[in-house]
Amino acid sequence: MSAKENRERRREEGRIIGRRLAANAPRPHSFAWVKGVCETRQSHYNTNWAKGKAAFVTAINSVMETVPHDSSITVVSRGIDGLTSSNTAMKSFLEMWNGRVKLQIVFQYYLIIDTTDHPRLTPFRGLGLVIAFTGDELLDYLSGRVISPDVTRLVDIWREVNSQKGSGRGLRGRNKLPAEDYCPATRA
Repeated sequence: MSAKENRERRREEGRIIGRRLAANAPRPHSFAWVKGVCETRQSHYNTNWAKGKAAFVTAINSVMETVPHDSSITVVSRGIDGLTSSNTAMKSFLEMWNGRVKLQIVFQYYLIIDTTDHPRLTPFRGLGLVIAFTGDELLDYLSGRVISPDVTRLVDIWREVNSQKGSGRGLRGRNKLPAEDYCPATRA
């Protein structure tokens, strides 16, 4: 499969995940639209979202720019590091978008290991496990305004994931699209 075909497959999987998130929510939920974005880049890079020119940043920003001010938006990240695994990059993303829209960041897990476990992980049919944070919750912590054990654990997970990736010990198959009735994530 070519790189272009793989990116389009991943975008379609992103749209499927968004539809499953709406369909299987504990309370009925609908999204005005669901977009899938897939570009290649290293999640530990300290991306400046306001100035970034990489395809990944451009693709996400182009979607975010179409969202009306004061809308609520859910960003689903495949894996704990799909959007970023850098405090600086996450803070930059939140500073750019969190005041313009009401953000919820959902991390989706297909596979889980001890180092990526989190006390707020919730089983979710068709996705495995998810953990959700509001944009305010993350930004308050990353800006030093609030101490949050849950966000502290997220940052610790990012640090461990970055360490594993840097040493070539990354978890293969962790971003596989789960079956429609799959729940919860598999412990590797």
